[in-house]
Order: sequence, then structure tokens, then C-alpha cells
Amino acid sequence: MLDQLSDDIQEEASTEETEDLEEIVGQTVIEHVTLADLRNLITNNHDESKSAEEALREQGIYYLTGEITQKLITPIHQDIFCKHLDPDWTGDISIIVSSPGGELPAAWMLIDLFSIINMKVHTLGTGLCCSAASMIVAAGTKGLRCVTPNCEIMIHLGSGATDGEMETVLAQAEGFRLEVNRMVDFWAARSKYKTVKSVKANLLNKRDFYLTPRQALRHGIVDTVTGK
Repeated sequence: MLDQLSDDIQEEASTEETEDLEEIVGQTVIEHVTLADLRNLITNNHDESKSAEEALREQGIYYLTGEITQKLITPIHQDIFCKHLDPDWTGDISIIVSSPGGELPAAWMLIDLFSIINMKVHTLGTGLCCSAASMIVAAGTKGLRCVTPNCEIMIHLGSGATDGEMETVLAQAEGFRLEVNRMVDFWAARSKYKTVKSVKANLLNKRDFYLTPRQALRHGIVDTVTGK
């Protein structure tokens, strides 16, 4: 009888540990999931027909690496939007970003999606996060925007050139002016600077503004520097 009781207690404890791990992994909160948890997540959900990327996406975890283009963003956008429409999906979304930047319209496409989905968006900047990539990291849910200790961060207004007839030059100049206004409004909503004047003075006052993770934290464009 004592042996049976011991077996029952061990079985119950094992079940509780499994449920605890499932709860941790199910949250997909980047800064709270250990490498061991992530490894177990991939192993437990992986079969020979799936890549690691597919296994992660099923859990709402997306890698955004390389140049930001429409081709890169579209499948991520589609998958996240499908989860938004799925009544059985109850998790959050995690975006791991390492990119030199790229096409601003593609970045806006993903950033605008963040504002309409019914899920929290965890972002993790690592490696290199410049230009449009830094915007995607900053566009995550406030309190859930992280960078790693050695992440290189750069923000700027972008640049453009124009030529041709006067009407063409004026039209393109107006387009650039509107883009500048969008950028200023974006950083005013996602940093500690809340006015056009303070954003331009503190964040967009240089051609390229490079920041350390700690500086990004002080400017309020991320919430946590994760890791040791």
C-alpha cells in the first residue's frame, strides 16, 4: 500500500511539473522562456516534415532576419492575421528581429497589423536593428519590447532623392514630407518624447542615430535589456 501511495504521489508531481512547463511555454514571453524551454518546445512539436521555423510559428514565434522586404513580411503578416482570426488561438505573438532595415512600406505593413490584432506582441531585438527594424522592435506592446545586451540599434528619418520635371520633384518632396510626419508621430507614440519638437531634438536630430541598448532604454524606445 505504501509503495502504491508513493507511486501516486510521484505521478501527481510529474503531472504538475509538465503542466507548469506547458504554461510557461504557452505564454511565449521571450524574456521568461529559457533556452531549455525553447529547445523542449521545438523538440516536442517537431516532426520530420516540419522545419524549426514552422514549429516556432505554430507557437506564435517569428524570426525576422535580413533585409526587410514585402516578400519577407507578407508570410509573417498572413500567419499572424490567421491567428488573429482563429477563435481557438489564445496565445501572444513574439517577433525576434535582426535586420539592417529595408523597405519602409513593408515595415509599416507589419506595424499597422500590430495595432489591430487582439494579441500582445513581444519583440526582441538582437544582433543588428537599424532603421525599419528598430521601428518594428519599438512597435511591440509596451512593457514587452526587449533588446539583447550587444544589439546594435540605429534610427533615422531615412533619405530620398528626386529628379525630373518640377511637378514631379514637388510631388515627391510632398511624399517625403508626409513620411517624415509619420515617422515623428510613430516615435512620439513609442518613446518618452511626446511632442514633435522633442522627438526631432532627441531622436531624429542626426542622419543616423546609433544607440546602445541602455541608451535605447533611457530614450523609452524599448522596455528591457534582457540577458546577462
